[in-house]
Amino acid sequence: MNWYSVVLAGASGGLAALLASLVLGKNPKNKTAYVIVVAILFIGFNTLSKQYILPKLNTHKAKAEIESVFENIPAFSSIKKYEPETYQQLVNSLIEATKKGYSQQQSIDLVRSQISGLVESRVPHASDEAIVRYLNVMVEEMGELKNQGGGLCYKFLFPQAGDGIDGRQFFSQEIQNKDLQALDEIIKTSNIKRDRPNENDVMPYLEPIFASLYSKFGDDVTILDNPNAVNIDKEKVCNITMELYSEILKLPPDQAAGTLRWMFGQL
Repeated sequence: MNWYSVVLAGASGGLAALLASLVLGKNPKNKTAYVIVVAILFIGFNTLSKQYILPKLNTHKAKAEIESVFENIPAFSSIKKYEPETYQQLVNSLIEATKKGYSQQQSIDLVRSQISGLVESRVPHASDEAIVRYLNVMVEEMGELKNQGGGLCYKFLFPQAGDGIDGRQFFSQEIQNKDLQALDEIIKTSNIKRDRPNENDVMPYLEPIFASLYSKFGDDVTILDNPNAVNIDKEKVCNITMELYSEILKLPPDQAAGTLRWMFGQL
């Protein structure tokens, strides 16, 4: 039950009765006229309150509920602190999704898309430890989705290409916690602008890795140039991307972080 509607209806009724009493007196002789005036005023006030007041109250309620949930998740608290504009966009997006009757999955896709953009912009400036931790969790998530099949891994990597996934359905609570903790570290440690490596800095690390990829996957490696192409082999995209990240993470932490910082800086 929407208690705001109940309260507004009661307030409309009380105001209608008050105005009717002022116009016809507290003890009107014509009871029928009094009832008619009260009814007309009630309908008018109730209609106006539903049209102008109730939407604002419902928006306020939805915002309060969303922020209450976000406050209990450290990653979102950090987004609120370090990226207040993005945080407000997330809240507003969920409010609009609720108004439009979006499904839970559509709402999750919307938020995930915005967070993905935030991560891409933040990773190049995060600490080495945060970058390596985040990508380790990401590879672990990719592995779980790959084992489950159904193109889930590709949907996870490229939610903008179609329907994303609801991680709560496919990841254990442990993995979900790791993901949020890793995201929290990316946000917290990326508030300082860091120098990015250039291509010449990272090629000595990437060239042997790509040589290994070509020996394993052949020319299929080139699909990474356009992973959103029509009729792309989604399983191969996932396999090659997972192998690429896994090989990078085998480098010494500073080299791995520098390479990933450069790669994300190209997005």
